[in-house]
Amino acid sequence: MDYLSIFERDFGFQIKWSGVEGIGRCPNPHHEDRNPSCSFNADKGVIYCHSCGYKANCYSYAKEQGLDNPHQYIKNESYGGIRIYRPLKTEDRTPKMSADELNKMKDEYYANLTESDKVFTGDLKIHGKRKDGNFVWFYPTAIKHHKSSPNWVGNDRSCQIYGLEYLSDIPKNGMLYIFEGEKDVNYSPYKAISFSSGAGSLPIDLSPLHPFKNIVVLYDNDDAGKIGAEKVAERITSEWDAEVKIGQWDSSLTDGYDVYDDWKNHKDFPNTDKAISNAVIYEPQTESKNKIGEFVFMTGEEMDVAETKPVEWYVDGILPKGFNCMLAGTTGAKKSLYAMQLGLCLANGEQEFCGGKISQPYKVLYVDTEAGQNEVTRRYKKITSHMDWKGQSNWVMMSKKGRMTDIWEDVHRALNRYTPDLLIIDCLYNSTSVDDISKSAPITKIINELSLFQSEYGIDTLTIHHFTKSKHDTFNIDRMAGASALQNWTEYCMLMVRSNRDNLNLWKLGKARGVPFSDIVYGLRWYDFWFTTHGIIDDIEPFMIDKEVKLKYASIIEDLPEQFDTNQWLNVFNAQHNLTERTGKSWLKDATESKMIKKIAHGLYKKHLKIINEDNVNENT
Repeated sequence: MDYLSIFERDFGFQIKWSGVEGIGRCPNPHHEDRNPSCSFNADKGVIYCHSCGYKANCYSYAKEQGLDNPHQYIKNESYGGIRIYRPLKTEDRTPKMSADELNKMKDEYYANLTESDKVFTGDLKIHGKRKDGNFVWFYPTAIKHHKSSPNWVGNDRSCQIYGLEYLSDIPKNGMLYIFEGEKDVNYSPYKAISFSSGAGSLPIDLSPLHPFKNIVVLYDNDDAGKIGAEKVAERITSEWDAEVKIGQWDSSLTDGYDVYDDWKNHKDFPNTDKAISNAVIYEPQTESKNKIGEFVFMTGEEMDVAETKPVEWYVDGILPKGFNCMLAGTTGAKKSLYAMQLGLCLANGEQEFCGGKISQPYKVLYVDTEAGQNEVTRRYKKITSHMDWKGQSNWVMMSKKGRMTDIWEDVHRALNRYTPDLLIIDCLYNSTSVDDISKSAPITKIINELSLFQSEYGIDTLTIHHFTKSKHDTFNIDRMAGASALQNWTEYCMLMVRSNRDNLNLWKLGKARGVPFSDIVYGLRWYDFWFTTHGIIDDIEPFMIDKEVKLKYASIIEDLPEQFDTNQWLNVFNAQHNLTERTGKSWLKDATESKMIKKIAHGLYKKHLKIINEDNVNENT
């Protein structure tokens, strides 16, 4: 079911989407939601306000609003299968309000306007006011309430053109202005139009605009406005022959500045006039001979002369620039502390991190999704106590703990406020409300969100992730939780596991696409909240096996002669443990791999390494 379309076209919500999650104003009529705090999920069709706690799904909201046939917003009566009924736009729907009722309501709202509200519109009846002072906008068969609930009253609530009444006054060879909101249209002298969904969506039918060949699009001074303006320009230039310019606000203006702000602040339009005069012609994205859709197309001759860029590093041999980077490992491996120390070393411009050279300071945004503000602050103070800490201006942290929710919209907001070189997300599991990341479809949505940070802001990401709880004796990327799509997307993956030695962790590369790959395993020593590289691990098996299990093997080996066979092992095993023969043979294999015993022939073994403890550490071997 197309819940996104239902939210925007049927219900008239104005939503800023990030994947399937959107943020908009709460539809609860008792909540004046000035700062959008309501979540909309396009997969499940559910609504939840984080401020007032309002909850609804499409069916319950339609029922609350008295819309016709609310059952059309349920997949079926048992909440499964396909949608049982949704009228097509071309069908004749029973009007929700008669023309007389609608016009009467428009008259009442129009009567509430003051003379200052009609400075530019005059006697043109295209907007009004409620008694509480909130603006309402008049459409041919509906009334839209400005950023409040109910959002729409009337019949056609789809995304549509606002200000159609002005089109007859604009010469066909004149300039058509398209602003982001209805308020901009009504409180300016430009005889502009807008669309009812703001920067979000475009009407299906733009044919009333086809006669106009010169168009300026001026949306709000924010990221949504810039993206929305380009969307409008792309749609127009692909649909009819027109020159479209995109207005350019002065960089000194506040985020979200719009045409109405000019009128409100100056009773004139100095910044709007400047933005229009500085408008740049939109150049449609044309497919060059070297582009096929998302692909770069190169001939052999072009590849012969093409220059390859050398890999640059944040930390030499540890963290490269320009790659989809992941740090995955076991619970208790101190991945978060490793990542935080790495980020703080970059922010402070330390000379090195765990033996890897750092060439300069970098800006870092660290997103914590599980430890919480107090714990992250404690770690910050502990780690920075090892430095001559001067990197405060290069380090920003945002932290939450508790329920698993999609963090993507909040991170976008943070990146609009502070753009780092490196974004560290700790951890992937708590960054999303997706239930099962072992499946391809959910993990693909997460991957797309991570990729969006890189493409929109030109930054690099390092994401912290978990190993699955099985295969405790293995140390490779296949232990990383998630569908294969996550492994395929990851270009550079570091792996960390805890060993059976206190404060000794094992580190290695799990994947390196485009940079040299080494299978060397390093031992990291952790002391007083600080990692150092202790050395290279020649054989990881003795460090991987569980300490308790090792003691069980040692107990069996102790009762065996110096040289023994499989049957002797199983006899001692059965005497000590009431377990199956299959388990006994499995333990024999594991003890061999741990180097505690050595295989000298088929079915024949001898003792090799013993467990050293405080009691025997000084004994001669």
